[in-house]
Amino acid sequence: MRNTSMVLSLLMLMSIAFLQSCREDYDATQVAAIEFAFEGTQAPTSEKIEEIKQDILRNQDIINSRINAAGNVARLYTALGMEYKKFGMFQLAMGAFERAIETEQENAMLYYWAGLMAGQVSASLPDKKAEFLAKAKVYHARALSLRPKYTEALYAMAIISYFEDGDPEAAQAFISRILSQEPKHTKAMFLAGRIAAGSQDRDKALYWYGEILRIGTDETEKKQAKENQEALLAP
Repeated sequence: MRNTSMVLSLLMLMSIAFLQSCREDYDATQVAAIEFAFEGTQAPTSEKIEEIKQDILRNQDIINSRINAAGNVARLYTALGMEYKKFGMFQLAMGAFERAIETEQENAMLYYWAGLMAGQVSASLPDKKAEFLAKAKVYHARALSLRPKYTEALYAMAIISYFEDGDPEAAQAFISRILSQEPKHTKAMFLAGRIAAGSQDRDKALYWYGEILRIGTDETEKKQAKENQEALLAP
């Protein structure tokens, strides 16, 4: 009997929570009717309705404060992760972003940064390379499931596909997605040129380096593109 009462109470609270989530201007009469349906008590009176209204308001303040506190925690862990990253403390940075994700499970940026840090850890810990590289892929994939046009995550996946997985076709697919939405993404062009040169497609590699020279604004990048062109044209 006690278990049944607990279940009914839980169902009542869930119903009230759903009602509140659907309407900001909740109707306490409906809440009282829910309580009456679950508890089998007397029909709701104006006094009962007012009592429930006050209970909801008191609990709503607690809920709001906890939601705000959770948001602050996520922001603090994000800031902490950025500071760890700045000092090259990549595993700690990844952990901080993971803690932020616990609160904000649909924040694509947090998954991207966690993935980026996992990739850095994989490069610095050879004995755990596979483990952290797998984490990086999972985090970037999750970021892209939330934001399919997330350029930074697409580029990160292109880098992993080419340099770590040795899969130029997968890398090129990510590059194509980047350039379809950001035609002047020179880093993607550099990678496209490298992939083409690696597959002995000199003309395509020259094309991509030529595009960087044509549309690029960064002088360092343009210098590198020119050097790459010259290396391809050298006898």
